Amino acid sequence: MTNSIVSEIKSHSIKEIFDLCYPSHRLIQRGHRLWACCPVHAEKTPSFYLDVRKNMFSCHGCHIWGDAINLYGLAYGLNNREAITQLADYLGISRESSSESRKAYRTEQAKKHADAAMNQQISDMVKKARLECWDTERWLYMFKGTIHTELDFFRPGPVFALQNIARIEDIGDQFLDESPQVQLQAVITFRRWQSYQQQKTI
Repeated sequence: MTNSIVSEIKSHSIKEIFDLCYPSHRLIQRGHRLWACCPVHAEKTPSFYLDVRKNMFSCHGCHIWGDAINLYGLAYGLNNREAITQLADYLGISRESSSESRKAYRTEQAKKHADAAMNQQISDMVKKARLECWDTERWLYMFKGTIHTELDFFRPGPVFALQNIARIEDIGDQFLDESPQVQLQAVITFRRWQSYQQQKTI
């Protein structure tokens, strides 16, 4: 393997190689380090991290460390030469690859990362709205539970609960649907309901 191929492999983000090797592992950013539970040894508290400045990885728990090539070899049980060969092929930087193919690869990877980031944003948005909706449902049930006499029907809390609880229950049920489209529609419906309630109080 030529030094230029090795250098080009190492120029890729250590996070990119980690995501390739361990796509289900969640990374938590703290400063210039990305932390995760070590993929090599079992642990509950993250001691494994990627140093994005140095483009290296390390684990305080099992004392492994290295660069992108070492990480790939560790993940797939390969020696350095085998890891370099496979990574060069995957990254499109073999001796035979042209500048056009490398550019096409980088464009494709950038799109994948952008799509992944967008999907994560949508997932976070749905989760936030879902939790707010369910909290609202609990709050409405709490006010409904305070109705004991006819006089309670003149208090604003119980009246508001009776007027809105069925609607919020319906939206809350939509968040349980497995379809992403249904969940996104639930977000839109719940945010519209919130906006309407806010306008009424102005």
